[in-house]
Amino acid sequence: MNRFFMVACFVIAPLFAGCLPQELVVWSPDGNRSAVISQNGDLYLCDEAGTLSPLALPPSLEHAVEKVAWLPDSKQLVLVAERSANSWDNAADVFEPQTRQRIIQIASKVQQELLVYEGEIDKFEPVSTSCQERDYIRLVLMYLRDHGNDDVRKKLAKSESIREMKVAISAIAICSSLNAKPQTRQITELAGENIYINVAPDGSAIAFTIENVIGSQTSLNVIADSANTMPKIVSENTSAFCDWTPDGHSLVFIQATGDINDAQFGAIATRRVRDDSGAILADLPEPQKHAGLVFSKYLQVLCMLFFTMQMTAHEINLPCTTADLPQRASLYMINPARQVMLSPVFGRATYAEIPCDVRLFQLSPNREHIAVLSSDSEVTVVSLISGEVNIVQPIKAEGASRLMPTWRNDDELCFLSPVDGQETVENWQVVIWSLSKGSGRTISETWPSDVMRGFARSSDKH
Repeated sequence: MNRFFMVACFVIAPLFAGCLPQELVVWSPDGNRSAVISQNGDLYLCDEAGTLSPLALPPSLEHAVEKVAWLPDSKQLVLVAERSANSWDNAADVFEPQTRQRIIQIASKVQQELLVYEGEIDKFEPVSTSCQERDYIRLVLMYLRDHGNDDVRKKLAKSESIREMKVAISAIAICSSLNAKPQTRQITELAGENIYINVAPDGSAIAFTIENVIGSQTSLNVIADSANTMPKIVSENTSAFCDWTPDGHSLVFIQATGDINDAQFGAIATRRVRDDSGAILADLPEPQKHAGLVFSKYLQVLCMLFFTMQMTAHEINLPCTTADLPQRASLYMINPARQVMLSPVFGRATYAEIPCDVRLFQLSPNREHIAVLSSDSEVTVVSLISGEVNIVQPIKAEGASRLMPTWRNDDELCFLSPVDGQETVENWQVVIWSLSKGSGRTISETWPSDVMRGFARSSDKH
């Protein structure tokens, strides 16, 4: 079977000032209902008419939901809940015993340095630790702040940043029997901020990226849907996004090469993570690399049903002057079955009509359109077949939409839109827009304010 990948690649100009848009209204595969995340981290279900029903989650998950994804049966949800651990004792249990032991061992060396250190505590840099051990320094300082000797605790207390130091804890759970009191089972809990989740085509495995507390690098992981299992690291130093191959055996991702802190190149890669039965492999084979690019954290890659990779990228001839650097991303398609087969998805004329960057895009269920959101809250739909550009939301807003457009079905797109001439994005409403009809309908008139507030960011906020 031929396979192709569509990838959104590196761009020099910033994509969004402040927070990236989020999938806060996520439609089920059958299009009958959506999961809606409020500003307070509460979870609702919404029917096609816009009626919201709150879901009562257990205390460990309530008011903490950050991301959701549907399982293929449209009856179950994968959700990510995040909490902050403000002490070492509250955070320690999420680390494996050998990791906890290593942090304590490093802390013993750092404590000796702190006892004789006389400078500003915020400028303290340990010299007794190796490069790898310095990846643990944030956790080491938290441990010493709470469990160091009296003199060290007094020194560390002089730093506001150390006093207020917290660790993000992400829990992944599956939510079923979606009624007022759904059943939930936690799959795993680990340290770091979750960035992205992607459910395997058969629903029995979950891929996710996380911003690690140790080293502050993004890693790609995979985990089975059974409770209390340990995730398997697929790759370190990846971009935020990934996708499954249609057979659910392999993951497609973008991996950095070299030091994550330097300007660097990366590679589009696939790696097998599951066997023919669907079980996660104990030993992963080496990743297969397909094409090189300039790496950025927010590069997107999708594996098409006919097994093509599509991506966003820039055509750059190095060395070049600053003026020659491209300022907008382009979509490229790769056929891994052919050597060095990298093709632009659209021609220059199509890109000239698209009013915004295409680095973050939403692919329609039938894989025929992409939707993109500009930093000014414009929404554009582009046909992957004809290249036709349809600006469905042309009005630029005061402020910015945080609601990433999401597809309800092949024809309908859900996004934030002005109502009654409102120019301020905080007063906009959620609409479902029909491509075939060229019109939309509002579904959020009765939604509570704590839900709506989470969809917009004022122009004076960053």
